[in-house]
Amino acid sequence: MPLLESAEDKNLISKEQKLSMLQLDLLISGELKPTKKGVFLAVEVSYNLHEEDIERSVERANILAHLLKKEVIPVLVSVEVKREIEIFNLLYFSKPSFIF
Repeated sequence: MPLLESAEDKNLISKEQKLSMLQLDLLISGELKPTKKGVFLAVEVSYNLHEEDIERSVERANILAHLLKKEVIPVLVSVEVKREIEIFNLLYFSKPSFIF
């Protein structure tokens, strides 16, 4: 991905961050209907959701937001979620962005 290669060459991200970004499952661009503001969804897909998945999703969204200079919303799609993680999501995020 040229954006990531360029960012690494300019020392905006580390090699580890670039490799992590290359493992992002899906990146979707769109706009928020009420404001027409352009946004991206950084989507992680996992059968079993773990706390590390949430942390990784947020980290990747933050890196992309820095590089793209746009809002990037972390989204997790999962089949099985522990109750503790559902509570963590509600406490940690003002707008829950996970699909269970």
